[in-house]
Amino acid sequence: MLGFGLTNDREAASKAIKDHGLTWAQALMPNRSLDPIAIDYLCNRTRVPTTFLIDPDGVILATGLSVADAETWLTMILGPR
Repeated sequence: MLGFGLTNDREAASKAIKDHGLTWAQALMPNRSLDPIAIDYLCNRTRVPTTFLIDPDGVILATGLSVADAETWLTMILGPR
């Protein structure tokens, strides 16, 4: 699982990661207007940050997941820890 932050404010991003209890890797993409990932997945999104669960073929399985919802999905897909 990988999260993307569309900001160049590292301090704010670190605070958000801590406040939301995000335990997976996070990447900052400050220039979202030029980033192909931002263009492909984040265009027309009204809520940022948002989450995507994407399968190995690039198919979006779910969006807007909370940490608990993401863990539920991952448990369904990968099995219990």
